[in-house]
Amino acid sequence: MSRKAVKYIFICFFVFIANYIFAISPDEIYESGIRAFKLERWRECTEILDRLIDVWPDYEKKSEAIYYRSIAAIRDLDKNVNDYRANLTNKIASDCEKIADELSDKDMSELNAAVAISKIDTETIDWNKLTKIKVDELKHYLLRGRHPNPQTEPLTTLKWVHAYEQNSSIKEPELKAMLELLKVKALWRFLLSPIAAEAEKKELEEIKVYPLTKAIEKALNNGFRQSQANMKKEFAIYGYHYDYLRSKLFGTEKVVSNSKWYKYLTERGLHNKELICPF
Repeated sequence: MSRKAVKYIFICFFVFIANYIFAISPDEIYESGIRAFKLERWRECTEILDRLIDVWPDYEKKSEAIYYRSIAAIRDLDKNVNDYRANLTNKIASDCEKIADELSDKDMSELNAAVAISKIDTETIDWNKLTKIKVDELKHYLLRGRHPNPQTEPLTTLKWVHAYEQNSSIKEPELKAMLELLKVKALWRFLLSPIAAEAEKKELEEIKVYPLTKAIEKALNNGFRQSQANMKKEFAIYGYHYDYLRSKLFGTEKVVSNSKWYKYLTERGLHNKELICPF
């Protein structure tokens, strides 16, 4: 086929496409978009009105089209974000599988945990699901806050930590500190709820966190010692408020000046107004 013939075919093709596009009026496309909007087909509405705005930028109902297109896009936003996240997660997972054997000397735990977390991000995470997480990946779940609130479920939290520590070989200090912080938060809730603590006394004794005072002091000291700088502040704030609470219970004076936790915090420039009691 000659170059002239090929050129002719291309011209005919583009003329056909142009005629096809402009055979449909902007009013028809607009009404089609509004129909999709009324049927709550948000993505279809967005695509139709986007095409209208692109092809006919001077369309007299452009503002109305943008209005309905924007509402549809907002209502479809979560699905778009989830679809994008799912596609990206699958790509990362596929890439990780390809390089895992070649990079056997690399720590893949953070990548594996991030992929797993992303895949289940829309699900509710409970302690039973976390029981199945490998030790080398658990840290990344805890770092991202992918766990139930320990102060909403204090006893369940304490039981889970106790069982996980009993059944797993945990060597990394940072992970140990994270588990101690979960204990502190759960124990703190019980310290502020003496009636509930007394009612749960038997179960608390079984997992070796009773008396509460000894248990929280042990968790504070162990966790603070093993944690990194960013977590030490959180331990110290709990520790200071525990010292203050204990001083009120036992009548100890000058708790502020005597507290090692307060000393740690003030040495690092934390103002007294920032010493807000944690939940």
